[in-house]
Amino acid sequence: MNKLWGFTYYEIGPIDCDYKDRGKTWRDNITPFLEDMGGIVINPLEKPIKLISEAEKDIKKRKLYKINKVYDKLQEEMKLLRCFDLRCVDKADILICHLDLNIPTCGSFEEIAWANRCKKPILIHFEQGKENCYDWMFGEIPHQHIFSTWEDMKQYLINIDTGVETKHWKRFFFFEYDKMMPKRPPNTQGNGKKYKLEWVEDNV
Repeated sequence: MNKLWGFTYYEIGPIDCDYKDRGKTWRDNITPFLEDMGGIVINPLEKPIKLISEAEKDIKKRKLYKINKVYDKLQEEMKLLRCFDLRCVDKADILICHLDLNIPTCGSFEEIAWANRCKKPILIHFEQGKENCYDWMFGEIPHQHIFSTWEDMKQYLINIDTGVETKHWKRFFFFEYDKMMPKRPPNTQGNGKKYKLEWVEDNV
Protein backbone atom coordinates (compact mmCIF):
# COMPACT_ATOMS: atom_id res chain seq x y z
CA MET A 1 0.00 0.00 0.00
CA ASN A 2 0.95 3.65 -0.52
CA LYS A 3 3.81 2.86 -2.88
CA LEU A 4 3.29 6.19 -4.63
CA TRP A 5 3.17 8.31 -1.47
CA GLY A 6 5.51 11.30 -1.85
CA PHE A 7 5.92 10.90 -5.62
CA THR A 8 6.13 14.09 -7.69
CA TYR A 9 3.89 14.39 -10.74
CA TYR A 10 4.43 16.83 -13.60
CA GLU A 11 1.37 17.58 -15.75
CA ILE A 12 2.27 18.07 -19.40
CA GLY A 13 0.14 18.83 -22.42
CA PRO A 14 -0.73 21.66 -24.84
CA ILE A 15 -1.02 25.15 -23.38
CA ASP A 16 -0.44 28.00 -25.81
CA CYS A 17 -2.34 26.28 -28.67
CA ASP A 18 -5.17 25.05 -26.44
CA TYR A 19 -7.42 28.03 -27.06
CA LYS A 20 -10.32 26.62 -25.04
CA ASP A 21 -8.74 26.82 -21.59
CA ARG A 22 -4.95 26.37 -21.96
CA GLY A 23 -5.27 22.85 -20.57
CA LYS A 24 -6.61 24.08 -17.25
CA THR A 25 -9.66 21.81 -16.93
CA TRP A 26 -7.96 18.44 -17.20
CA ARG A 27 -5.19 19.53 -14.84
CA ASP A 28 -7.71 20.78 -12.28
CA ASN A 29 -9.61 17.49 -12.56
CA ILE A 30 -6.68 15.09 -12.11
CA THR A 31 -4.75 17.06 -9.47
CA PRO A 32 -6.98 16.24 -6.43
CA PHE A 33 -6.76 12.53 -7.25
CA LEU A 34 -2.95 12.66 -7.35
CA GLU A 35 -2.82 14.69 -4.14
CA ASP A 36 -5.14 12.23 -2.40
CA MET A 37 -2.53 9.53 -3.06
CA GLY A 38 0.05 11.69 -1.29
CA GLY A 39 1.47 13.09 -4.50
CA ILE A 40 3.24 16.40 -5.07
CA VAL A 41 1.83 17.96 -8.25
CA ILE A 42 3.65 20.41 -10.50
CA ASN A 43 1.16 22.26 -12.67
CA PRO A 44 2.89 24.37 -15.37
CA LEU A 45 -0.04 26.79 -15.29
CA GLU A 46 0.86 27.50 -11.66
CA LYS A 47 4.62 27.31 -11.84
CA PRO A 48 6.29 27.13 -8.42
CA ILE A 49 8.72 29.89 -9.39
CA LYS A 50 8.44 33.64 -9.95
CA LEU A 51 10.86 33.92 -12.88
CA ILE A 52 8.47 32.86 -15.64
CA SER A 53 4.76 32.21 -16.13
CA GLU A 54 2.26 30.69 -18.56
CA ALA A 55 -0.71 32.71 -17.38
CA GLU A 56 -3.12 33.96 -20.04
CA LYS A 57 -1.63 37.45 -19.95
CA ASP A 58 1.87 36.07 -20.58
CA ILE A 59 0.74 33.99 -23.56
CA LYS A 60 -0.99 37.03 -25.07
CA LYS A 61 2.13 39.12 -24.48
CA ARG A 62 4.25 36.60 -26.37
CA LYS A 63 1.74 36.63 -29.19
CA LEU A 64 2.27 40.39 -29.44
CA TYR A 65 6.02 39.83 -29.56
CA LYS A 66 5.46 37.74 -32.70
CA ILE A 67 3.08 40.23 -34.27
CA ASN A 68 5.54 43.07 -33.65
CA LYS A 69 8.54 40.89 -34.59
CA VAL A 70 10.18 41.36 -31.20
CA TYR A 71 11.82 37.98 -31.53
CA ASP A 72 14.81 38.62 -29.26
CA LYS A 73 12.52 39.28 -26.30
CA LEU A 74 10.36 36.28 -27.16
CA GLN A 75 13.38 34.03 -27.38
CA GLU A 76 14.75 35.30 -24.08
CA GLU A 77 11.51 34.45 -22.28
CA MET A 78 10.96 31.11 -23.98
CA LYS A 79 14.50 29.88 -23.36
CA LEU A 80 13.94 30.50 -19.65
CA LEU A 81 10.51 28.84 -19.73
CA ARG A 82 11.87 25.82 -21.61
CA CYS A 83 14.76 25.51 -19.18
CA PHE A 84 12.44 25.56 -16.17
CA ASP A 85 9.90 23.13 -17.66
CA LEU A 86 12.62 20.62 -18.53
CA ARG A 87 13.91 21.00 -14.98
CA CYS A 88 10.41 20.06 -13.83
CA VAL A 89 10.74 16.89 -15.91
CA ASP A 90 13.98 16.17 -14.04
CA LYS A 91 12.23 16.77 -10.73
CA ALA A 92 9.22 14.58 -11.48
CA ASP A 93 8.88 10.90 -10.62
CA ILE A 94 5.93 10.48 -12.98
CA LEU A 95 4.69 12.48 -15.96
CA ILE A 96 0.94 12.81 -16.50
CA CYS A 97 0.31 13.76 -20.11
CA HIS A 98 -2.77 14.77 -22.09
CA LEU A 99 -2.59 14.73 -25.89
CA ASP A 100 -5.25 15.63 -28.43
CA LEU A 101 -4.96 15.23 -32.20
CA ASN A 102 -6.88 18.49 -32.62
CA ILE A 103 -4.52 20.58 -30.49
CA PRO A 104 -0.96 21.17 -31.77
CA THR A 105 1.84 20.89 -29.26
CA CYS A 106 5.61 21.16 -29.31
CA GLY A 107 7.05 21.33 -25.80
CA SER A 108 5.10 18.26 -24.67
CA PHE A 109 6.93 16.07 -27.17
CA GLU A 110 10.33 17.32 -26.01
CA GLU A 111 9.34 16.74 -22.38
CA ILE A 112 8.22 13.19 -23.22
CA ALA A 113 11.49 12.49 -25.03
CA TRP A 114 13.49 14.02 -22.16
CA ALA A 115 11.71 11.87 -19.57
CA ASN A 116 11.90 8.78 -21.74
CA ARG A 117 15.70 8.93 -21.79
CA CYS A 118 15.55 8.62 -18.01
CA LYS A 119 12.97 5.82 -18.30
CA LYS A 120 10.50 7.71 -16.12
CA PRO A 121 6.87 6.57 -16.09
CA ILE A 122 5.05 8.65 -18.72
CA LEU A 123 1.29 8.09 -18.50
CA ILE A 124 -0.55 9.45 -21.53
CA HIS A 125 -4.25 10.15 -21.84
CA PHE A 126 -5.05 10.30 -25.54
CA GLU A 127 -8.25 12.22 -26.26
CA GLN A 128 -9.18 10.23 -29.37
CA GLY A 129 -8.47 6.88 -27.73
CA LYS A 130 -5.41 4.66 -27.49
CA GLU A 131 -6.14 3.14 -30.91
CA ASN A 132 -5.65 6.56 -32.51
CA CYS A 133 -2.45 7.52 -30.67
CA TYR A 134 0.60 8.41 -32.74
CA ASP A 135 2.40 5.31 -34.05
CA TRP A 136 5.71 6.75 -32.81
CA MET A 137 4.53 6.62 -29.20
CA PHE A 138 4.20 2.84 -29.35
CA GLY A 139 7.90 2.61 -30.13
CA GLU A 140 8.81 5.12 -27.45
CA ILE A 141 6.99 4.10 -24.27
CA PRO A 142 5.22 0.95 -23.02
CA HIS A 143 1.78 0.81 -24.62
CA GLN A 144 0.41 -0.11 -21.18
CA HIS A 145 1.06 3.54 -20.28
CA ILE A 146 -1.26 4.93 -22.98
CA PHE A 147 -4.89 5.30 -21.91
CA SER A 148 -8.18 6.05 -23.64
CA THR A 149 -9.86 7.39 -20.50
CA TRP A 150 -8.83 9.21 -17.35
CA GLU A 151 -10.55 6.53 -15.30
CA ASP A 152 -8.34 3.85 -16.82
CA MET A 153 -5.25 5.87 -15.94
CA LYS A 154 -6.47 6.45 -12.39
CA GLN A 155 -7.16 2.74 -11.90
CA TYR A 156 -3.69 1.91 -13.16
CA LEU A 157 -2.15 4.29 -10.63
CA ILE A 158 -4.29 2.79 -7.87
CA ASN A 159 -3.07 -0.68 -8.89
CA ILE A 160 0.56 0.50 -8.74
CA ASP A 161 -0.02 2.24 -5.42
CA THR A 162 -1.61 -0.82 -3.81
CA GLY A 163 0.79 -3.35 -5.29
CA VAL A 164 -1.85 -5.07 -7.43
CA GLU A 165 0.12 -4.15 -10.55
CA THR A 166 3.61 -5.62 -10.14
CA LYS A 167 4.93 -5.49 -13.70
CA HIS A 168 6.40 -2.01 -13.95
CA TRP A 169 8.01 -2.17 -17.40
CA LYS A 170 11.28 -0.96 -15.80
CA ARG A 171 9.67 2.43 -15.21
CA PHE A 172 8.58 2.46 -11.57
CA PHE A 173 11.31 2.32 -8.93
CA PHE A 174 10.55 2.55 -5.23
CA PHE A 175 13.40 4.02 -3.22
CA GLU A 176 14.00 3.40 0.46
CA TYR A 177 13.47 7.04 1.37
CA ASP A 178 14.59 6.62 4.97
CA LYS A 179 18.09 6.12 3.54
CA MET A 180 17.82 9.31 1.50
CA MET A 181 16.67 11.76 4.16
CA PRO A 182 18.93 14.59 5.43
CA LYS A 183 21.27 13.54 8.21
CA ARG A 184 21.15 16.92 9.99
CA PRO A 185 18.43 19.38 11.02
CA PRO A 186 17.64 22.06 8.42
CA ASN A 187 19.91 25.07 8.07
CA THR A 188 22.74 23.81 10.28
CA GLN A 189 26.34 22.75 9.89
CA GLY A 190 28.00 19.91 11.74
CA ASN A 191 28.68 22.07 14.78
CA GLY A 192 25.09 23.31 14.91
CA LYS A 193 26.06 26.79 13.74
CA LYS A 194 23.44 28.58 11.66
CA TYR A 195 24.24 29.27 8.03
CA LYS A 196 24.36 32.94 7.11
CA LEU A 197 21.57 33.55 4.65
CA GLU A 198 21.83 37.30 4.12
CA TRP A 199 23.22 36.73 0.60
CA VAL A 200 19.98 35.00 -0.42
CA GLU A 201 17.92 38.14 0.20
CA ASP A 202 20.49 40.25 -1.58
CA ASN A 203 20.30 38.11 -4.69
CA VAL A 204 16.57 37.47 -4.98
